[in-house]
Amino acid sequence: MDTPQDPFEKNKVYYQLKSRVALAHGHPQPKSSMPAPPTFPNQLTTSLCGPATFFYALLMDRPDLYTQAIIDLWETGETTIGTLHIKPSHGACNPKNFSDKNENDRIWAIDWISLASLRDSENMFLDYDSPLDQLAGITLPGTIADWFTKAGASVVFENVQYTSHLNQQQLVELFGHIDPQHHVATLIGAGMLENGEGSVKNHWITWEQGPATAEGEVTPTTAPGAAITGSTLFTWGQVGHLLAKNLTLQGLLKHLYGGLVFSKIP
Repeated sequence: MDTPQDPFEKNKVYYQLKSRVALAHGHPQPKSSMPAPPTFPNQLTTSLCGPATFFYALLMDRPDLYTQAIIDLWETGETTIGTLHIKPSHGACNPKNFSDKNENDRIWAIDWISLASLRDSENMFLDYDSPLDQLAGITLPGTIADWFTKAGASVVFENVQYTSHLNQQQLVELFGHIDPQHHVATLIGAGMLENGEGSVKNHWITWEQGPATAEGEVTPTTAPGAAITGSTLFTWGQVGHLLAKNLTLQGLLKHLYGGLVFSKIP
C-alpha cells in the first residue's frame, strides 16, 4: 500500500480531497497532473447513494469537517463528526475488486474512504468490502436520519412512504421545505433520472430546487400530464437538472417515495 500503483496513495487522496472542496465551493482547482475527481461525492455503480447524501450535505455545509473526516479515516482508520463515530472494518479498509480496468472506474478513492467507511460502520453482520457488494450498501431512511442527527442536524420533516409513492399534495408539501437552510433528501426509483433504471425505491437524491413545469413550480392544481422542464438535484457526483427527458408530473410521482428534510449540519 501507499505506492504509486495504490489508488489510496497519500498524494492521490490529498489531491482529490483538495480538488473536490475547491470545485464544490466555486474555487480554482489546484494544479496537478493527477486526474481530478467529480465535483461532488459519486458512488458510481456502488449502492452507496445513502452515504453520498450525507457526505454531500457535509461537503456543502462544513467543508472543514468533510476534509478532516477523510484525512482522519486515511491516517487513523476512524473519525468522529459530532457524535457520529465512523470506524470501518478491516475489509472496508482493504477492499476487494476495487477497480475494473482503470483506477477510479468503480469508485474514487476519497468516495470509498468516506462513503464505504460510513456504510460499513453501520453494518452489524455484513462487511462492506467491495464496490461490487450491493446488499451491504443499502441504506434505510432511519439510518440516514441517524447520521444527520448525530452530526448535529435536526429532522425537520419526514414523509417517506413504505407501501406506496407520493401523491401530488405530499410532493408539494415536501418540496415546500427546499430553501438554503435545509437539505431535502428523497427516496426514489432511479428511472426518473437521466440514464437511471427502475421505478421501485432504489436510490437517494438531494434536491436544491424542486421540479417545475412551463407554468412554474408544481402546485396542487398542476396537471398530472404536465412536462417537468426544470429542477436542480444532486446525484452521482453532479448537481443540475438531471431528470429523464419527457418526464411528466405523473411519471415523477410514480418514482417518488417521499423524503427527509434536515437542517444544515452546524
